[in-house]
Amino acid sequence: MRLILPSRWYAGGMVGGPLERLRALRAAVAAAGSGGAPDAALSGYLEKVRVRATDVTDAEVAALLAAGQSQDAVFEATVVVALDAALERLEAGLRALDAAERGT
Repeated sequence: MRLILPSRWYAGGMVGGPLERLRALRAAVAAAGSGGAPDAALSGYLEKVRVRATDVTDAEVAALLAAGQSQDAVFEATVVVALDAALERLEAGLRALDAAERGT
């Protein structure tokens, strides 16, 4: 059974589309410090969300809030990075299915 998804996801990826906009927003969120310097605590948190979101703790979120991040900023950054990671995994899975169908 073949999974049917919009062609912009399946055939050509999402380059220049929603995935690129998510990545740009993630980069902007990570550069939350003054002068565009990356905020190390936020960047580390976002990387953890991207790689192993199930390990994020309430204490880590509380530390970001205590460091001056707003609750809205932390929430939006979390959603952007989690969705970005999910879309990357979806595309990888679809490429694997496509390769399996072609026998490569």
